[in-house]
Amino acid sequence: MKYIEYTFSVDEPEVYRDILLAQISHLPFESFEETEEGLKAYIPESFMIKEDILETISVLKYIKNYEVTEIAKVNWNEEWEKEYQAIMVENQCLIRAPFHPNDPRFLFQVIIKPQMSFGTGHHNTTYLMVKHILDENIYNKSVLDMGCGTGVLAILTEQKGANPVWAIDNDEWAYKNTISNCLLNGTEFVSVKFGDKREIPNKKFNLILANINKNILKRDMKDFADHMEEGSVLLLSGFFEVDIEEMSSVVEANGLKVVLTDTRDEWALIKCIK
Repeated sequence: MKYIEYTFSVDEPEVYRDILLAQISHLPFESFEETEEGLKAYIPESFMIKEDILETISVLKYIKNYEVTEIAKVNWNEEWEKEYQAIMVENQCLIRAPFHPNDPRFLFQVIIKPQMSFGTGHHNTTYLMVKHILDENIYNKSVLDMGCGTGVLAILTEQKGANPVWAIDNDEWAYKNTISNCLLNGTEFVSVKFGDKREIPNKKFNLILANINKNILKRDMKDFADHMEEGSVLLLSGFFEVDIEEMSSVVEANGLKVVLTDTRDEWALIKCIK
């Protein structure tokens, strides 16, 4: 089977890449790949409906340009598995696919089925979040994972003994993928919800995780603070090192205290307490 590759370049990729994915996910694309400029999307030639695709993307003003390329027949599962590498974080956590072997050297192993998309641990922000979750004592503590993506962070917190864990995402693909990965990892205490901050239960959390883009973090900071009690921890990522000062100001304006910052390849994380 031949495939058609759509290569999209977008404004502010860190903001609009995920939005583009959500807005074209109803089309019969089979897989997606993140790029520095935006996103690549692959669709079988036999399923190609040019009119539907053009109608959808013509109204998305943040798309700067796109290219359409016909590519040869490829065994996508085989090719993806060749390129997909397990991620090791701080010699404690292994994020791997089902086809990677079990490695007993790691205290925690999170199995994520590759979907040629995001939240698998390969992105610097996910790595930073995992690194600092490993430092938290969360046994029998409550966790909220906002913008859960593949569910990797929520699954790890349960493996560390957190209970209960809430994972929320407003992207249907992410919601379904998190459910799938929770089943794959045999979680018992992770509740997955489809939606936004309105799905946060009316309770306080000991740990809140928010790996989302900067604008959403700023918009929802008060909601995060309202769902924390004294001593609760908030881990924030999804923004760049140059944004640390701005984000720290937003954190402090909502009654939270910045206790540390961390960076990896220009991406940043802030840890706050209430």
